Formats: sequence, C-alpha cells, structure tokens
Amino acid sequence: SSICDHHAEMAQRSSHHAQVTRELENQYEHKLALEMERYDHLSEEIESIQQRCEGLLRGQANDHEMAIRDADGRTRRLETELRQQIERLHDDSKHNEQMFREVLDQQEHEYELELQQLMAAAQTELTIERENTAEARGLVQTRNTKISRLNKRMDELKTSSHARNVLL
Repeated sequence: SSICDHHAEMAQRSSHHAQVTRELENQYEHKLALEMERYDHLSEEIESIQQRCEGLLRGQANDHEMAIRDADGRTRRLETELRQQIERLHDDSKHNEQMFREVLDQQEHEYELELQQLMAAAQTELTIERENTAEARGLVQTRNTKISRLNKRMDELKTSSHARNVLL
C-alpha cells in the first residue's frame, strides 16, 4: 500500500509537474509571442524612423548643395566684381599719376620760364646799374680832375696874388 500510495503520489506529482510545465510553457510562449509582436512593432517603427531620417538627410544634403552652389556663384560674381573694381582703380591710379606728372612738368616748365625771365630782368637791371655806376664814376673822375685843376689854378692864382702883394 505504501508503494502504491507512493506511486500514486508520484504520478500525481508527475501529472502536476507536467501541468505546471505546460502552464509555464504556455506562459513562456505567450510572453514570447508578445515580445515578438513588440519586436516587430519596434522594428517597423525603427524602419519608419530610418526612412524618415534618410529622407530628411537627403533633403538637407540637397539644400546644402544648393546653398553651396549659390554661395559659390555669389562668391565668383563678387570676386569678378572686385577684380574689375581693382582694375578700374589701377587704371584710375595710372591716369592720375600721368596727369600729376603732366601738371608737375608744366609747373616746372612755367617756373623755369619765370625764373629765366626774372634772371634776365635782374641781369638787365644789373647791366643798367653797372652802366650807371660806370657813368657816375666817369662823372666823378671828370669832376675830380676838374676840381684838381681848379685847385691847381687857385694855388697858382694865390701864388701869383701873393707875389704881386710882395712886389707892391
């Protein structure tokens, strides 16, 4: 009896064990199914997010390419404009330098002419002064000679007057 009881108890335990195992397996399969469903749902969400991100990245890349092309075009136009402006300024500078040289040469020429005229006028004045001085010296010399003759004559007259006075 005790063996039978033991066998019955063992059978009952085994049956209970099998039932618990089936329930655990069912719970496990149910959880596995839920997790698989969750995994599928998350995979779909990730795929959708990846597609959206790729689309956004493509759009952003296109926008960046257009912005770079626009900036490059603006830069090239600006560079061309600046080169032309530099060329014009360079040409203006050459023209201004040439005009400055011409004006400077003209002024120098005018100053040289004026200086030559002033020198000629001074030379003429100096020549006239020299001639006047020579003429004045000649007059002075003539007068000095005349004065000297008159002094001699006076001395002669004094001598002769004194001689007359002595004789008288």
